[in-house]
Amino acid sequence: MQSVGVRRQVVWFFFVIFSLSILFLAYQIPDMQLSPYLAIVSINLIVAYVFGNSLVRGRTPVLIQFVKLNDDGSDLPPEFVVYLKNQCRAWTLFGLTSAFLGIVAIIWEPFRAWTNSFLFAFVVMQVCWFVVTHKIAEYRFTRRENWKETLSLISDRKTWKNLEF
Repeated sequence: MQSVGVRRQVVWFFFVIFSLSILFLAYQIPDMQLSPYLAIVSINLIVAYVFGNSLVRGRTPVLIQFVKLNDDGSDLPPEFVVYLKNQCRAWTLFGLTSAFLGIVAIIWEPFRAWTNSFLFAFVVMQVCWFVVTHKIAEYRFTRRENWKETLSLISDRKTWKNLEF
């Protein structure tokens, strides 16, 4: 979590709460395999935090920072800035929804099969959304963004050091 700009105190707070929650759930539901659902919840909460935190007033949304890191430094058109802010909102919603579904799968066994199917479909939808939004940026805003390049940027640790959180 510190790699995405979360302060050490916040990381420790979440670590303690997360650990206690895992112990509680493991004690209450000993037969359940928690690991896939805990991964879904934690990864998606991080996604929601990264995109949602960057929308806080006075901060530059993370997608605008990504574009500027990869750009020539010129100002972005206002329509494109609005588009990127809306994308941050969408990714925050994706993260929160996926985390919620993971929590539902942990808590309500009767809904687990339905939730598993929905989570799988939601992951496929997120991948498609990622590719489609890059194509929209390319055609609607005549941008040179491409999803492969974005994945390369995301996976580079140097990129994360240059972002403000």
